Parts: sequence; structure tokens; C-alpha cells
Amino acid sequence: MTAAVLPARTTRRSVGLGAFRVLVASTYVVYIAVSFFRTENFLFALDALLVVAVLYALMSRAFAERTVAHGYLLLLLTLYVGSVLFAWVVLSPPGELASLKTLRNLLYCAGVFIVTLTYVTDRARLASLVRLMAMLSVFSAFYGLRQAVFGFWGFELDRLALMGSSLQEMLTLGRARLTSTFGDPLLCGFFMMAGLFLFRARWYVCDLSAWAKRFYQVGAFATFAVLVASLTRAPLLGFAVGVVAVLATDFRLTRRSLARIGWAVIAGLIFLGAVVWVVESGMLAGSENPVIRFLDTGLSSVWSLIVLFSAGGDESTYFLVGQSRDQRLAAWTAGIAYLSSYPLGAGFSNAGLFGFSLGDAGLLQVALLIGVPGATAYLTIIAMVFFRGYGHLRRTERTDHRRAISALLGLWIAILVTTGISSLATTSVASVITWLVAGALVNVRRIFPIERTTTISGAIS
Repeated sequence: MTAAVLPARTTRRSVGLGAFRVLVASTYVVYIAVSFFRTENFLFALDALLVVAVLYALMSRAFAERTVAHGYLLLLLTLYVGSVLFAWVVLSPPGELASLKTLRNLLYCAGVFIVTLTYVTDRARLASLVRLMAMLSVFSAFYGLRQAVFGFWGFELDRLALMGSSLQEMLTLGRARLTSTFGDPLLCGFFMMAGLFLFRARWYVCDLSAWAKRFYQVGAFATFAVLVASLTRAPLLGFAVGVVAVLATDFRLTRRSLARIGWAVIAGLIFLGAVVWVVESGMLAGSENPVIRFLDTGLSSVWSLIVLFSAGGDESTYFLVGQSRDQRLAAWTAGIAYLSSYPLGAGFSNAGLFGFSLGDAGLLQVALLIGVPGATAYLTIIAMVFFRGYGHLRRTERTDHRRAISALLGLWIAILVTTGISSLATTSVASVITWLVAGALVNVRRIFPIERTTTISGAIS
């Protein structure tokens, strides 16, 4: 009996984990097919892969073990899923298809989280997934550089046209927002941001050869260039906050480290001053050299973060101030007012009546769709993920473990900042990385166990 059962469990595990790996890989390339064939039906393949992975995870012994180990966490996840399903029932009329799609995307979070909790329980599996995502980040980065130097193909421009504002900004300001393999500048910026933290995690999760280290160094440079040239301020801000978090958690107070921080601050101020001077003077604009145009695009992206916090109203700053800042402030104000009157939230879909879209509300859109109880469970899970990772980081003494965990923790913080001010909190493709990282941080004690040394002492009689 035992011999007959064990192979079944092994097969069950390999099928579920295999489907999940294909899902992770597909998130980097599926929008090429979506853009080229002008249909989102390819996304149903991702749904099927996730369903297979979740079903096999739920039937495994590992999930039963995780249920015992993370009982409170899974209870919160059950409350969250129940709130999503309740909102689904309330929004069942055919006229609510857009909101129903968003609710379906919210279920992605739970599915990916369950699979990661079940399967990503050791260093080898985490290393294989991080290696896969890091390699695909490099591929996407070079695809984006091809767009920067040689321009967009026709089907990529068609995809931009569907978004309206991105194409309008390109035509008005003469700046191309890189989309890479994702068909959307925001998704592109998000995945490039995540890739930079994944490179650091890959560096310390397991040993790398000399050529592999060089490969990731070149890949990190290309990835950062595409992140900046995507002109997406939410991932840029998330990246900056995440880097600060990594430095803070991995910081050692010495005279040398303080000197480095001082020089970094001085260099940063000089760099920002140079950015403002170059962009405002227009000295690079209108160049026929594609490399100089690409440099101007990147500098304009950094400049846009500066303009975001200043007043403006002309055509050149509308996309930065009016669209990025003022509309979000209005969305948050109206969203909080709505929730104070309707705490269950479910049923809020006709956001046009309030003058804003759900995407403008950022992370608040989760509460607007599933209500305060479900959003509270969602935010509690987010907090528990952070404290699981941070608590273990403080107890870990091995340098490579600390730096791998700090990279994942920095990515988690960067994701929270990015989703807090954008529509990525309810994007199914983005949730694959988001909740894979969440599951890894919850399982961090098993992935990076603390090695304790024991001293045997006593007299020999």
C-alpha cells in the first residue's frame, strides 16, 4: 500500500509544481501573443495553469502540513476569498463584466499564495523559481532595449493605442514609454523593478559561477535602463523605497559605511540637478541618434518624479501632475468617503459617477470591491508576511541568508508601494510575482533555517 501511494504523491507534486513553473514563465511572454493576435483569450491559459497547480496543491500532504503550520494565515485567506466571492454574487449582472474580471484577478492572489505556501518550502525550489524569473527579466529587458533603439513594431503600437493615455503622451510629449514583452508600460516597469531585486536574491540564494555573476551584472544594468525608460512612476518610487529598505536591513554602522552614505547623498543631489538641467534645457531632445533619444527618455523619467510633487498645468506636465497626482488624490478622497458610508463596499463598480477609475484608487480599490472586512484580511496577510520575513531576518546570522532574505523583503516593500498607488494590486499577471514572494517570506524559516552550533561538554569518567 505504501509503495503504491508514494509515487502518486510524487507525481501529484511534480504536476502541480510544473504547472506553476510554466505559469511563472508565461507571465513574461503572454502579452506578446495578446498584442500580436489582438485578443486576451491567451490569458485563459494562465487561468488553467493556476487551477491545475492549486488543485494538485490542495490534494497534497504538504498542504495539510502548511494548514497546521499557518492556521491563522489560512483563516484570513478564507475570509478574503469569501469576501471576493460575495462581491462576485453582488456584481453578477452582465453589465459589470469589468469589475467581475477584476474580482477574478483578486482570486489569483489566493491561488498563487496557496501554491507557493505548499511547494516553495526549501532553498532549491526557491532558487529554481528565482533563477527562472531572473533569466526572463533579462530577456524582457533586452526586448525593451530593442524597442528603445529600433522603435515599436506595429502590433505593439496597436496595444499602446488601446490604452489611450500612453499613446497620447507619446504623441504629445514625443516620449516613448517602453512596454517590453508586457504590452503595458506599467507592467513593464513593475516586472523590471522586481527583476532587480530578484537578481540580488539569486546572487545569494545559491552560489554562482564567475560568468553567471557577469551575466547578472549586465542584466541588472539593462533591466534598470528599461525600468527608467518605461516612464512609470509607481515602480520607480517602489524601487527607491525597496532599495532603502534593503540598505536599512543590511546596514552596519561603521565609519566606512557612513562615508559611503554621505558620498551617495552628494552624488544623488548632483545627479538630480543634472537631470533637471538637461531635461529643462532640451539639449538632448530632437536628436536623430537613437542612443541619445533613449538617454533623454530615461532622464525625463527621473525628472517626472520631481515634477510630480510640484505645481503644473501646461500640456507637458498634465500627464505627470494632473493624471498621476491630482486624479489619484481625488480618487482616494472619494473612495474613503464611499467606504465610510458603505463599509461592505461590494457593488462599487460604476466609478465613473465619482469621476475616477478604480485603477486611480491604487490599493484602496481592493476595499472598494470586496469591502472593509475582506480588505482588512488582505492587509493583515500583507503585514504578517512582512513580520515573518523581518523577524527571521533579525535572527539569521549567515551573511548570504541575510542578504537573500533582505532582497525578498525589499521587493515585498517595493511591491506594496507600487500597488498602493497603481492598478497593479488587481492585475493577475503582477500577482504571480507578488504572492510568490509572499509565500516565500512566510516559509522563510524552512527555506533559510538557522544553523545552531552545539557544544558538548562534560567529564569523561
